Amino acid sequence: MVRKERKIDVIDLPVVKRTIKQYDNFETVRKQQRRAKSRNSAKLYMKILFYSVIFMSVSAFKMTTLYDVMDLTMKLQKLNGEIYETELVIDDLNYSYDSKENLKEVENLSKKLGFVDDRDIRYVRFN
Repeated sequence: MVRKERKIDVIDLPVVKRTIKQYDNFETVRKQQRRAKSRNSAKLYMKILFYSVIFMSVSAFKMTTLYDVMDLTMKLQKLNGEIYETELVIDDLNYSYDSKENLKEVENLSKKLGFVDDRDIRYVRFN
């Protein structure tokens, strides 16, 4: 067998060179797009994390203030109840004092008018 060597002449085709350059550029552009996409997704995740931390901190602050307000409201109701009871006791003491004074005035007035006690009257105080 006889071998014939063939020589291939390389023809300079601009279309092929442009296609090869576009393909190489396409690969680098794809890599850059992947990097940009990963950077953008990382930025998005950081934004989501940042806003969720802000939301959680505001919610925790709101819950603690609401708890404090409710606690103060309960203390206020308790103090109002104590004030009401104290006012009742004071009014009762004032009424009993007034009633004693009124009874003594009536007794003195009746003595001045000439009424005489023929029996020993004793006052009984019920509380």
